[in-house]
Amino acid sequence: MPFYSMDELSAWQIVVGCNFASLGDAGLIVFAYVIASLAANGCYWLRSPKQRSLTVFLGTGQIVPFALKFVALRVPWGWNYPERMLILLGIGVILPIMWGVVPLLAVGLTACSLREPPVDQ
Repeated sequence: MPFYSMDELSAWQIVVGCNFASLGDAGLIVFAYVIASLAANGCYWLRSPKQRSLTVFLGTGQIVPFALKFVALRVPWGWNYPERMLILLGIGVILPIMWGVVPLLAVGLTACSLREPPVDQ
């Protein structure tokens, strides 16, 4: 895994850790969606995303993992970045990129699939 240093872990430990991280990412997307739904006063905000709900969704998706990674990099049982990782504010730059690009694509594709199809004339 190129984003974290896992040299001391076995292949099984890496698989288990990555699976838990994937579950955490999925839970974070659900959490960010719920927070954005509260800000939009309804859970149907994806039908026509407004700037406020999208900002809350992306902001939640940036703040929560930033805080978690900030802690995980400073505790004995946490992880480290490899030497070649670009670090910004103590966190690898992959975090804002991942939580900027991937959720925007997910929201865009979901919003597109929820819109009414054009009526043939």
